[in-house]
Amino acid sequence: MIDRLFRDHPHEIAETYREHGVCAIYIAFRLIFSGLACLIHALVPGLFVHTASRAVRDIDALMARRGSAAQNRLAVNPKKAGHDLAGLGSSAPPASPNAVQAGIGPST
Repeated sequence: MIDRLFRDHPHEIAETYREHGVCAIYIAFRLIFSGLACLIHALVPGLFVHTASRAVRDIDALMARRGSAAQNRLAVNPKKAGHDLAGLGSSAPPASPNAVQAGIGPST
């Protein structure tokens, strides 16, 4: 049960629990803030004109890069797993070089 809840999905995409969590939290906050910008834009159309569409494009690009990176990691090392929960206290997870370069997603 614990494996299914905490490890299976990150393992399927070749991430650690922490890597997956950091990215999910980043996306969640990005969506929350762009949603608030949309509400303000609905009231004052001249404000936040491109904020939500930019966020959607950025998140889509981030997800595509992370998916490609996961496929590459699994192709190189099929046993690469989203390590165990003991790794939660380790140093910051490596971010995709493309994401860091683009200023998207968590950086170390």
